[in-house]
Amino acid sequence: MEETVPCGGFPELYPHNYYIYDQIKESISIEYLRSVCAYLGAELNVHDRALDNEGLDVTITGSRRIGINVIDAHPHIDLQLKCTSGPKYDIDNEMLKFQLPVKNYNDMIHPSTAPFLLAVHILPEIVPKWVSVSDKCLEITEKMLWFNVSEAKNLHPKEKQKKITISIPMKNQLTAKSLNRMIDMVSKGDKIFNDLQ
Repeated sequence: MEETVPCGGFPELYPHNYYIYDQIKESISIEYLRSVCAYLGAELNVHDRALDNEGLDVTITGSRRIGINVIDAHPHIDLQLKCTSGPKYDIDNEMLKFQLPVKNYNDMIHPSTAPFLLAVHILPEIVPKWVSVSDKCLEITEKMLWFNVSEAKNLHPKEKQKKITISIPMKNQLTAKSLNRMIDMVSKGDKIFNDLQ
């Protein structure tokens, strides 16, 4: 049985939502997504602060696509990457109710040649469960959801409003299967809608 090591190498364990873990959460989310991309043969490009200030955290470039319907052989998807260890859900637990800064919302609804999606990584409240290593596997919990903010027609931030609540369907999990399908869609010039099946 592996001995539990305090997250971040700190001398003690802090509450899951303590600010000291913010950078660690971001790194864990990037590596979660990097693992999915690696499996698909896709490239994950983490952007520097200049683009990060515009809300663009990472870009996924899919492996080369070929076929008569392909209009972009190297499709890419831009992502604003968020992480939470204290998720809030609707009464039926079918929607993640995520508080997105209005600045990020405004950045994501501008016209773009590539899809600009919101990705929210959900971590458990129990910090030692965020990452576990055993003799047989490396596990990063728990799940990542995606959402196309520009396709949400019922969102209208008010003047001076700081955050807006985004309702993300729990079925919108970012997995190897769903990401591969989205990359295929982008390669053919198709839009990514939030009711993607």
